[in-house]
Amino acid sequence: MREFNFALKQTVPIFFTYLFIGVAFGALMSEAGYGILLTVASAVLIYAGSMQLLMVPMLAGGAPLWSLAVTALFINARHIFYGVGFIERFRKMGWRAPYMVLSLTDETYSLLSTVRYEDGMDASRAAFWIAALDHIYWIFGCFLGALAGRFLPFDLRGLEFSATAFFFGGRRGSMADASFKDPVYHGACRRGVLFAALRQRKLFDPDASFVRRRAAAFAQPRREKGGRAG
Repeated sequence: MREFNFALKQTVPIFFTYLFIGVAFGALMSEAGYGILLTVASAVLIYAGSMQLLMVPMLAGGAPLWSLAVTALFINARHIFYGVGFIERFRKMGWRAPYMVLSLTDETYSLLSTVRYEDGMDASRAAFWIAALDHIYWIFGCFLGALAGRFLPFDLRGLEFSATAFFFGGRRGSMADASFKDPVYHGACRRGVLFAALRQRKLFDPDASFVRRRAAAFAQPRREKGGRAG
């Protein structure tokens, strides 16, 4: 119960993020003519906000399933890199491990990477509840949107930015606690240059690979120094 209460307190910001975006997705599904059951099923089984939002016009346009699968692979490929850092941690969680892999969204990753567990707390159980609560928030938001979309037509433009705002806030907090910030500065400068040159916004993945290389280069000397000191 202690771990559940801790996870509940930590995930309050994600609740509002997923509520707004889930409502937007559910309303879009309803507008496209899909029922509440399919909306909730996609929230449970797919659980990928950006892909689910893109899925709506693709399904409405008659896109084949293989096209959806390939698109999902490219859009969510960043989760491969998210998962690398949690392999050993998830492996120790036993039966919870497969679900933790499924539920490692951007926001959950951000929270699990920065959260500080209380003394004497079961960190694995708390992490599981964080992931599970985030998933429940998303399912609830999608259900609410699908329900509201049938009766309350309203303009949802701009709600999807709440996820970007939350992720930026989490990364900013992590950066404030970091001992070295050079990779972040390099990544921000590269993204600014690329954005100005190409005038497009989908540049996160190539920039992220550079930031990871820079972080590894800066972290290695510190690990070696720490090993010699010990």
